[in-house]
Amino acid sequence: MSLLSLKNIKYLYNSKESSGISNLNLSINKGEIVSLLGPSGSGKTTIQKIISHELTPQAGLLEHKNIKVFSKTKLTEQNFKDLKPIQYLTTEIDDIEKARELLFKFEITNTVYRKASDLSNGEKQRLVLAKLFMHEFDLLVCDEIFSGIDFNNRQIILKIIKELLVETKKSLIWSTQLCQDALRYSDIVCLLQFGQVEQIGSPEEIIFRPATLFSAQFFGPINVFVLKNSNAGIQLDFQKMKKIELKNEGLLIIRPEYISLGSQYDCQLQSSVFNGITYLNTAKYESELLYFYSPHKLKHSSVKLDIALSQAHVLSEI
Repeated sequence: MSLLSLKNIKYLYNSKESSGISNLNLSINKGEIVSLLGPSGSGKTTIQKIISHELTPQAGLLEHKNIKVFSKTKLTEQNFKDLKPIQYLTTEIDDIEKARELLFKFEITNTVYRKASDLSNGEKQRLVLAKLFMHEFDLLVCDEIFSGIDFNNRQIILKIIKELLVETKKSLIWSTQLCQDALRYSDIVCLLQFGQVEQIGSPEEIIFRPATLFSAQFFGPINVFVLKNSNAGIQLDFQKMKKIELKNEGLLIIRPEYISLGSQYDCQLQSSVFNGITYLNTAKYESELLYFYSPHKLKHSSVKLDIALSQAHVLSEI
């Protein structure tokens, strides 16, 4: 069920098409997490200000049924005074039972004996976020408030928030540049560039069926080849792909996950670099440069690769 819909929304700063947002169509459903992704200046904050009624669209419609929107733009909140955590949660809303439940859910323990100012930094961050849920709202709007939280604590917080939203059937729209977190915890991702929507879809759609070259490249290295219907088409013996009929040229996208060590193509290794989890490798086959992952560092100059052509994605014609 749609909680809020933005239809053909336009808001430009200084009449520049690249500053603000143009032609936005986005729906947010009950209990849904929507992530706004994109470089700085892509329109993320503008969208949130429109939803929070801080900006009025210059064109388009903002449709909703008397929903309560609560906006949070900053996470840091220094003035805990001498309050205990439960007192901090109930300074604005006197609901002891709800406060106790939130302290439990956000894993803030031993609160009887400690003041809010004595909590660890992670607990303080969770306490500030717990206070958001003391408020009655249908839609929570957050502007990159999770970016300053360390990785482990952020995973705990996002998991808790997702569970709370599902349980209460409340929704969240947040802007972020934390791509992996957005993919892991979102129901819908809205990818933006220069005030334009590149793609809106589920995390799986964004990754495996990118609508544009920008969408395909935004989340890391990919393999891109020009696909033609002529004999001058792409190399790598991709003749199997000729069965795909295109009126014009197209782009063939193969993610690094679908190229692996094997026996089919003899390649020259260019580099093998640790990316924090696995190794990202580049290898050359004839004139084509290939990206692929491996669980260990590759040291030999020659490698044999297999390519899962069945997992290739043909981008819209170019």
